Amino acid sequence: MQTFDATYYDGQTAVRHAVTVHLYAEALDIVDADGQVIDQWSYQAINLSDQGGGITRLVVKDSAARLVLTAPKAFQALKKRAPNIDSQKQRTLRNMGLSVAVTVTLILGAYVSIPLMASAVVALIPYETEQNIGRGYAKDIQALFSKDEKSNKCTVDKGVKALNDMMAYLATHSFGPFAYQVKVIDNDMVNAMALPGGHIFIFRGLIDKAESSDELAGVLAHEMAHVDHRHGLHGVVRGFGFQMLSDMMFGGNVMGNLSNLMMMMSHSREAERQADIDAIAILRRANISTAGIARFFERLKDKEDEGKVSFFKIPTMLSSHPASDIREALAREIQSPSSMGWTLSDIQWQNLKAICGK
Repeated sequence: MQTFDATYYDGQTAVRHAVTVHLYAEALDIVDADGQVIDQWSYQAINLSDQGGGITRLVVKDSAARLVLTAPKAFQALKKRAPNIDSQKQRTLRNMGLSVAVTVTLILGAYVSIPLMASAVVALIPYETEQNIGRGYAKDIQALFSKDEKSNKCTVDKGVKALNDMMAYLATHSFGPFAYQVKVIDNDMVNAMALPGGHIFIFRGLIDKAESSDELAGVLAHEMAHVDHRHGLHGVVRGFGFQMLSDMMFGGNVMGNLSNLMMMMSHSREAERQADIDAIAILRRANISTAGIARFFERLKDKEDEGKVSFFKIPTMLSSHPASDIREALAREIQSPSSMGWTLSDIQWQNLKAICGK
């Protein structure tokens, strides 16, 4: 009896099993770490899926299970007992067309069903759990945009105080369940993002481009609305759903952490419209002019018309945000002529603009 190490996927879950393959006269046994036979393959039913780079992938008739061989002499030893395994490759290739069709169908079905299921799952997640999830992603975001341990320190005291004053004032006019925590990332990207549980990040590039405190207040209100509606958590759940699907179909961690982050930060057009409407409602309750957010959208529209990608540089954000001319019209339509109230003082605004010490 010959034996060699391999990796086994049972086709039911995405779990990888380190196994030992035992070659017998008519079939091979797949044995787990506890010495238990977890599957048995007849040599006549084994198909060669693909081969290259010292790796051989095998499948078996009437099963979704897969076996991955990496031992140098494993395939040759197997071929002596299953001499027709190479000729079966053509049949395997013909079946790949059907497999691709099934895969596409599953992906399209998941695209429709996973967002619907996400809403039900989110409703079951406690707020405290969402806050813990948000803290983990906040660390990932800061690490992603940090050049070194000393970077990403937009913490100039007067700037932080001005930003926190704005955030605290807006929070008193929001009905969301979370305490908001806002931080600035030292990056020239013109963007902002809301994470689960109340975490909001503003990029220095957006602060640099903002021409008044009411423009920034409008952006903050928009991100607060995403937090209130738990849109970030919806993205996390969607990401895990697609992650599980990809693991089951392809094996291993196909979607990395960055993919999950991008999924979390992208929102549907309906979610963006909802955040726009709620942001304007927050501004009106706070007696902050909506003209600021309208101006911001107007400049965004001008950049889009010029073909310049300087606002919302993340591609998923570009694809998910509604057309800015629609958002601008929405802001101007709902704008209250009497909204001429709260704003940061000139000194506070300049302090906030210098929050990164630049």
